[in-house]
Amino acid sequence: MTVDRSLRPENRTRSYVSRPGIADAAFITLWAVSAVALAFAGDRFDALQGLVLGAALLVLMALTRRITGQPRVLASPRNARIGAGVVLAVVVLTGFDAFGRPPKLLGWWSFLHGEAALLIARVVPILDLQSLDNSVRYVLLPLIVLFALGWRLRDVGFGPARRGTLRTALLWSAPSGLGYVIAAIAIGDHKLALLFQRFLTDVFRNGYAEEILFRGMLLGVAVRAFGLSTGNVVQALVFGAWHLGADLHDTRGVVWLALADGIATQAIAGYAFGWLTLRTGNVVAAGAAHTFYDGGAIFV
Repeated sequence: MTVDRSLRPENRTRSYVSRPGIADAAFITLWAVSAVALAFAGDRFDALQGLVLGAALLVLMALTRRITGQPRVLASPRNARIGAGVVLAVVVLTGFDAFGRPPKLLGWWSFLHGEAALLIARVVPILDLQSLDNSVRYVLLPLIVLFALGWRLRDVGFGPARRGTLRTALLWSAPSGLGYVIAAIAIGDHKLALLFQRFLTDVFRNGYAEEILFRGMLLGVAVRAFGLSTGNVVQALVFGAWHLGADLHDTRGVVWLALADGIATQAIAGYAFGWLTLRTGNVVAAGAAHTFYDGGAIFV
């Protein structure tokens, strides 16, 4: 995507020709190298997962170009710099949470979102505590601060839908949605009530919770700072690094292997979801796709 002019205030609501730029090419190369590195290191499962997922997402991106308009950059919200600091702070804090043992200095953060989740659990018993906790720390707490600063819904990923949004949501969700249902039947969760409850759990645990934080809040901050193409790559790499705690556990503490895993399987998804959000104008389609992808992965 060509992006440099998007940094000028007078151009922030204009459309841009969506052509791959240097940042896009560099990122795709990094993704492919990371997947190959995983294979050579013996982690063939994650290597294959990354290559298949990436290839599928790139095909979906190519199809989406035909039914959506050009990406656009919205005008900056009020108190944009302070809000950007809030978003970055939440990303860092939740990233530490992934390690399971945040620094003692951040004990207040764990207490805050943990107690809030417990309080909401008494009112919303249909959701499990993990889903509520994710929703509180990824979405609710930062939104309270951002709205107090004067940000609006469109500034956090809920802008007006653009051409092709509904068709795009169906395109990206249908394949994984079918797999989701098949997996549910295979493990015995085929009853409608159980399936609906699990779907709600997936929506709040990762799907929309992570999309609002990364593609709703962080993507907007990154795009306004670096432009469309580079901004999307930046948020994708941050999304991959954000999973470092879990990836280190999976790779038994091998840092370079964990980073390669994050880029090959997580950052590529963040890149595609960010691109999708820029094309459709909000996180609706990306959140639906993310929900089914993660939900299917949890099933199997």
